[in-house]
Amino acid sequence: MKGRIVVVKEYGKPFEIEEYDVPEPEPGAVLLRMTQAGVCGSDLHTWRGDQTQEHMPIPPTGRVMGHEGTGIVEVLGEGVATDTLGTPIEEGDRIVYSAIFPCHRCHLCLRGDTNWCANRAYPTAGVYPYFTGTYADFLYLPSRHPFFRVPDELPDDLLN
Repeated sequence: MKGRIVVVKEYGKPFEIEEYDVPEPEPGAVLLRMTQAGVCGSDLHTWRGDQTQEHMPIPPTGRVMGHEGTGIVEVLGEGVATDTLGTPIEEGDRIVYSAIFPCHRCHLCLRGDTNWCANRAYPTAGVYPYFTGTYADFLYLPSRHPFFRVPDELPDDLLN
């Protein structure tokens, strides 16, 4: 199965769409089929190059875009039976997830401040598992990444 991602290769230029093989999730990981993706101010800053042009140049393969959104569980990795709060989860369930992808190893993550992760990197295009941004058909949530089942009574337009 193939899927698409959106990549910025030059600041201020149109996005490019790239296609990759969709990976099977490793144990503890989750693969989402994206249903909504939000446009965050940080996405605009990245595209314009406001904060990153000098200190964080775009990698040669480009940067995968988007980090906010919601999706439907496409595939659960081995060992995943509940969301982060312990609610049973299965393929086809709607979920939301933490928009921040921490390393879980730096001193800030280890003290519980994952939103300040010292090693948080912007996703590079062309690097496995490829689906690391929400402007895509799929999103790969690595093991230990916080995600939460959405109650059935909540409509999609409230999730993003």
